[in-house]
Amino acid sequence: MPNRKRTETDDFEEIQHIREDISSLKTNVVALTRHLKENGEHRVDSLERRAEEKLRNGLEKVEKQVKANPGQSLTMAFCAGVLLNYFLDRR
Repeated sequence: MPNRKRTETDDFEEIQHIREDISSLKTNVVALTRHLKENGEHRVDSLERRAEEKLRNGLEKVEKQVKANPGQSLTMAFCAGVLLNYFLDRR
């Protein structure tokens, strides 16, 4: 079968196919971006809730410890403050 010569119609059809492919690609990229954004927001919300829960639990443990041993807690806080002051003043 001999090679037929390309015509302007062939070129025009090829350009139309390329335009359709680009349009389809743009639609898919927009949909993918939207999906990734929504999924990312969901994951961030989930991580934020877990972090808040862990922080709340940690604070409750500290509060119970301080109530159970107020003298020891006060002494530890004082010592931590003295050490922190010492290291910050050494600059």
